[in-house]
Amino acid sequence: MVEALINQIRDTVYEAEDVINTYTAHLIKLQRRKLLVKLFHCCDHAFVLHHIANNTKGKRRRNVEEEDVVGFGDDTTKLVNQLTDEGRLQREVISIIGMGGLGKTTLTRKIYNNAHIKNHFHCCARVNVSQEYTTRVLLLGILKRLVQISDAIYKMSDEELKVPLRDNLKGKRYFIVMDDVWEPRFWDEIKACFPNDLNGSRILITSQEKEVASHASSTPPYFLPFLDKDTSWELLCKKVFQGEKCPSKLESLGRTLAESCKGLPLSIVVLGGILANKEKSYRICESLFPYLRKLNLIHRPEIEVDDSEILEILATLESLHYLQILKLEDVKLGQGLDYLYPSKLTKITFVSCKSLDSNDMKVLGKLANLRILKIRACDMKWSRLYIMAGGFSQLEVFKMIDLNIETWELEEHAVWNLQHLTIEGWENLRNLPDELWSLTNLRMVEVLEIQTDLKEKLMKELEMNDGCKLIIN
Repeated sequence: MVEALINQIRDTVYEAEDVINTYTAHLIKLQRRKLLVKLFHCCDHAFVLHHIANNTKGKRRRNVEEEDVVGFGDDTTKLVNQLTDEGRLQREVISIIGMGGLGKTTLTRKIYNNAHIKNHFHCCARVNVSQEYTTRVLLLGILKRLVQISDAIYKMSDEELKVPLRDNLKGKRYFIVMDDVWEPRFWDEIKACFPNDLNGSRILITSQEKEVASHASSTPPYFLPFLDKDTSWELLCKKVFQGEKCPSKLESLGRTLAESCKGLPLSIVVLGGILANKEKSYRICESLFPYLRKLNLIHRPEIEVDDSEILEILATLESLHYLQILKLEDVKLGQGLDYLYPSKLTKITFVSCKSLDSNDMKVLGKLANLRILKIRACDMKWSRLYIMAGGFSQLEVFKMIDLNIETWELEEHAVWNLQHLTIEGWENLRNLPDELWSLTNLRMVEVLEIQTDLKEKLMKELEMNDGCKLIIN
């Protein structure tokens, strides 16, 4: 499945760290199709797409198909007019500047293939420079697009290669596109190759660095803008629904997803392609995100979803074998939790979850790698917190906020590695377990917004525990 996905979108990935910073996770019931669509929020520096792009080896390549692009019409027109302005006869270097993923490569391809450009210039060449360029490869790349390369040319030194290139351009109105330039010094190495015959020749450069533009030319660069919200949504719809209208129940969340791509066309195209080509089913996390390491799973209350459907989705979490950090928000939990949590989890956060019961704590307590557990404003099904011997053996940070717990009991050797404990807003709490103060690794206990009589008890404990910092408010 992963290999198939690699083959589908490898050529559209422009180094994953520049592609998708986030996926947003929601549970949506689409009544018309009886499907449950899940859109994930990936907070792991686009780890999944980084896996897909691992064969790019740092080369900045982006090949978003022209038919997938929206919003470049005005940019194309402005730049084509500037490039073909017959009132400007000096050879000019024009730069397009913008961050990775904005579509600079796509824009230059549209310009390069423009009919007016082809008719206006005598010869054209387009090459990718990249971060790891060499002068030799760059010169040969341009020459190959202008003339038939002979064995003699291949045997030339870097300096000698500049002669046939300059000779082939001499007297012609030429248009040269050099995409993805990283170093300002590149222009110093090749500028002698491009004659200025006062015939309106143009060189178009794209880069993420303003210094590249200012070093090559005094002509002000063209700063490529981000897509606005409406254009981002239009592009995502074009990729996902492929001409069909977006279902009304999906539009609000879809727009949120489009906005999360921060106006980067490539992010939208890649994500849209993935969502359009994958089955929107309960098993999507298993088939599409097997290497996910961080996940926020959020259920929006305004979206009607049956409890059984939520549980079925939760049951797929076990297939995320690499998952390390999980946050569940406003999700109703239930039985069968033994199969919910991947063994590599190191941090779990529950926020406003329902039906969190004592069985959950037993299951969580068995996770061998769990080091951070946070529970906030959850609907607890019990008033007594009980942690059995050996439970949460590696837990270091335990934060429980706004819970309806009255008593807390610890068996011997439970949470033995605990270092930081926070209890806040337990209005009914009557005690903290005596065993807590015998934990040798405990360094800080924060107890906030609790009953006055319990505060007094804790103040006495503070006097007897020099190794642990106790904060009471």
